[in-house]
Amino acid sequence: MTIWRLPADEVLFPDPLTAEPDGLIGVDGSISPDHLLAAYREGIFPWNEERERTLWFFTHPRCVLDPARLHVPSSLKPALNRFEVRRDTAFEDVLMGCVTRGAPSPSRRTLRDTWLYPALRASMTTLHRRGVAHSFEAWRDGRLVGGLYGLKIGSVFCGESMYFAERDASKVAFVRMVACARASGITLIDCQQDTEHIRKFGATLIEGADYLAHLRRERDRVVAWAHLG
Repeated sequence: MTIWRLPADEVLFPDPLTAEPDGLIGVDGSISPDHLLAAYREGIFPWNEERERTLWFFTHPRCVLDPARLHVPSSLKPALNRFEVRRDTAFEDVLMGCVTRGAPSPSRRTLRDTWLYPALRASMTTLHRRGVAHSFEAWRDGRLVGGLYGLKIGSVFCGESMYFAERDASKVAFVRMVACARASGITLIDCQQDTEHIRKFGATLIEGADYLAHLRRERDRVVAWAHLG
């Protein structure tokens, strides 16, 4: 088993296809905005519960969603008009919602256990200001009640995390995001983790090599967001 220890002073990642079966490919390195962007351009992302070391993953096979194949569960359809969904109006609030998991008064344990620690949130916010990271937010009666965020790498949207403070809020934000992605020319949504929840929306597994080939082919394409209807 070879797990790379990544340098902090050089933007360098190993071949993603050398990742371990669980996806682990490297440790340490830097979570600066430039390092994060370089990682996502290779399908690699940070994901860990500890602050002491950064763990980098390339999950394979990869769970992805073709925006044209979105399935909206019938149980969710009544909620679609319950929330107003906006894009990029409360990015940092969505990040914090993912940290606290929607709790209005997060416990110290909740904050400690999250992988979205302050330095990583700061880098994500910088990428948001650069037009790379985006949030889709569910609002109700003027209050932010859920949402998700991710990174747009060319025509691939890499979903990162989501949360809800009201039932179905994050699911509605997700559905609206996928519809917007399809209208914008996004070719693939990277769901990273294979879960029963995301499978209900039409996500499937593809080989890691196929995902990486698609990402490398599409990562320099210029794609502008369409109007969020």
